[in-house]
Amino acid sequence: MKTERHSFVVKSKTPPTIEVDSAMRAVYVRFKQARVAKTVPQNADHCHMAIDLDSKNDVIGIEAVGVTSFSLHALLRMASVKAPENMDFSRAEYSPTECVPAAP
Repeated sequence: MKTERHSFVVKSKTPPTIEVDSAMRAVYVRFKQARVAKTVPQNADHCHMAIDLDSKNDVIGIEAVGVTSFSLHALLRMASVKAPENMDFSRAEYSPTECVPAAP
């Protein structure tokens, strides 16, 4: 199945929260708290990548699974997501997380 390539722009100016699950080799860059209305898969080399959007098609976050290391700029480029030029990535917060198994 071929995945289309889309481009997105982050409208929030708040630095993101980066949630890292090293056991699952996953990272989620969260630009805002909102209900996900749609998830758009993106073609990416060497990992699964998807963009979560709200009901106004604003970027909530970027998910990358299958990464062993990353930089924010590389993730944004791979996801075709453009952040505001005045976003201060030095103020991004990092949060370790872990995948919680579903209840039986």
